[in-house]
Parts: sequence; C-alpha cells; structure tokens
Amino acid sequence: MLGVSIPLSQLEILASSFAAIKDEIKPQFLESKDFILLTQIADLVIPRTDTPGAIDAGVHGFIDMMLSQWASSETQSKYLAGFNYINKEAKLSFDANFIECTKGQKISILKRLDIRKESAKDQRQAFFVELKWFVITGYYSSKEGASIELNYDRMPGRYQGCLPFDEQGKAWSS
Repeated sequence: MLGVSIPLSQLEILASSFAAIKDEIKPQFLESKDFILLTQIADLVIPRTDTPGAIDAGVHGFIDMMLSQWASSETQSKYLAGFNYINKEAKLSFDANFIECTKGQKISILKRLDIRKESAKDQRQAFFVELKWFVITGYYSSKEGASIELNYDRMPGRYQGCLPFDEQGKAWSS
C-alpha cells in the first residue's frame, strides 16, 4: 500500500490511536494547500449523505498520517507529485487551483482521472486510482465506515453452543 506492509494486529492499534486525534486534525506531512486539496478530494470520493462521509471519518488526516509515519520517501514523492499534477490539470482546464474550482469543475477533473489503473497512460493518472483506493480503504477501516455505513458486527449471528446432535443435524465438512 505505501511501500510497507502493516500487520493486521497493528492496524487496530493504528486506527484507535488515530481516532483519538481525529477531531484535531493538523497536517503532519502535507503542506496546508495539499492537505486542503486532499480533504476536498476525500469529500468528493465519499461525501456525507445519510451516513458520515470521508471527512467525518477523518480520512484526510489518516492519509496524511500514513504518508508521514509509514510511507517510504518514494511514496511521499509520488503523492506530492500527484497533488501537483491535479493542480496543473485544474489550471489547464479552469485557470484556477483545484481548491479554488467549483464543485462541478472538481468533479470533472476527478472523473477524467478516474480510470482503471491498468489503462492509465502514465504514473500521474495511476496516482488518482491509488489515492481513491486509499480514501475508500481509510473510510471503511474507520469507526464511521465500518460501524455506521457497513453496520459491522464482530460476531454476526446468534451463538448456540452445546446443541443436542438431533437438533443440529449432519455436521459440515470442508
């Protein structure tokens, strides 16, 4: 994901430590303009509806924290170049930085970048596909995404232990 594999046991610790600081999100890696750009993109990828959106889940802060604490310098450079590319696309298309564009203009830019990674013409187009995946993964790993949007239940179904054999029927095998 970011040039580093994270054991699943570490993800829960990482997510819980991030949740504690989510309300006071300050960029750790990105400069202010890139952090705002990331925030706006995350909001466009998963907006607030009748369920919390990416901003409510703090996905922008999560991505910034991952870039700061877990990403390789190569990945960090790729993300900075990707944000610059998105801004250049906005300037070419609408003569404004991405964060200054209207919502419709921003969506237009992101739709042009939203192609399959395999058919991306270059690394800059592949960047948005990866960023979008990162937003979605961050969202569905958050409390808001997992418990409100997905209605996550750690132990789904009702547990019935010690049933008499005649009530259970045949045993299953794999």
